[in-house]
Amino acid sequence: MSDTKNSESPPSRRVVPGIQGYFIETPLRGDVQGATFTRMWQQCRAHWLWLLLAMIIGGAVGILAFVKTTPVYRASVTIAPAEDVEGGSGLGALDQLGGIASLAGVPLDAKVDKTQLAMAYLTSDALTREFIIDNNLMPVLFSKSWDSKSQKWTSEEPPTMNQAIVSLDQGVRKIARVPTTGLY
Repeated sequence: MSDTKNSESPPSRRVVPGIQGYFIETPLRGDVQGATFTRMWQQCRAHWLWLLLAMIIGGAVGILAFVKTTPVYRASVTIAPAEDVEGGSGLGALDQLGGIASLAGVPLDAKVDKTQLAMAYLTSDALTREFIIDNNLMPVLFSKSWDSKSQKWTSEEPPTMNQAIVSLDQGVRKIARVPTTGLY
């Protein structure tokens, strides 16, 4: 027997310190090259039909999602407690509502809590009524009973302002107090 290696001898192993186990190195094929722009362009040209199909399907799904999705609009306001004011509320036009505010349980004597007064005004039917009229919200709140082409109500009895106020309070406007901060 000769000491020469035959063609069936196992591949040489490289020992890496700290790594145990059995690893086989696989040589790269001779025709493998790095990614170049021309190779990518050739691949795109070779598979242009699949790329076009993917773009059409993606565009159709995007348009369908856009058309079928109902937009949701949200606005939020945070009311923070303000300093008390001696001898009046300091709220200008709201000072005229002093008698009404005291009937609602909001004291307007020496010290006034501006947050309570502002919340009483924000939740009042007067402000809600004025907001509905100023923004022409009756057709929006009762869109099922409104014909936008003829600009008339489709039902025999059109909705009342009180129904609009209740609809706005129950379906649109949410006022909540955060217990940990005391903010609205």
